[in-house]
Amino acid sequence: MTTNRQKQIEKNEAIIAKLKRQTKPTMVIVLGVQGCGKGTQSEMYLSEHSTRVNYIGKKTVNYLNDIERPIEFKYIGTGDLLRSQPENSPERKAIDKGHFVPDSVIFNLLNQTITTDVNIWGDGLGRSLQQAKQLVKSYGRRFNIVAVYFNMPESLVAERIAQRNAMGAGRADDADMAAVKKRVSTFNHVTMPAINWMRVNKNVVFTEVPITNDTPDVNYQKLKTILNTALAQNNIILK
Repeated sequence: MTTNRQKQIEKNEAIIAKLKRQTKPTMVIVLGVQGCGKGTQSEMYLSEHSTRVNYIGKKTVNYLNDIERPIEFKYIGTGDLLRSQPENSPERKAIDKGHFVPDSVIFNLLNQTITTDVNIWGDGLGRSLQQAKQLVKSYGRRFNIVAVYFNMPESLVAERIAQRNAMGAGRADDADMAAVKKRVSTFNHVTMPAINWMRVNKNVVFTEVPITNDTPDVNYQKLKTILNTALAQNNIILK
């Protein structure tokens, strides 16, 4: 039987947890198979909800909109980090062939990049079970960790990659369909266990966005609705 004192303790703990969530920066992790539109959807969300985005290895973008308070994100794309390595490096050769780079290498790069003074938007962070566990262990107390899984049917991968190449936005790992198939297989065997672990982890706010062969605008509306609802429900305020 729950006593009045126990109820008050639980209420106080809930208030403290809420205040902690509201005062911490947020780390949004976006995950999905190659071609699902993580980059496009991320840019659309950030341009609407942030006043300043620092794109690692690229440039800082200042957005002018009607947001009254400044919201700043540091965008970290593991693919961009790896592709910024020298062409003859093991990391660059691995990603160009569709292989995954060892977790130790990924975390060495991340630890040099992640700071705790702004929100983080991470494209591809935690894409293995070991990475996901290490990410929550290392940053769970300093960030609200929110996972966004872009769930796209495997049957659409080749079509989306072909569309990306036709638009001139393809990358080295898009040109070789054998490498694309390898990445899909690796995603299913390596990343899906991480996604399923985060789905039930109490320290992660997990969201899932169904990606169909609609226009980017249609898929973006799904992302915006689902993510903003999850933030509100968990009392997370973007700083």
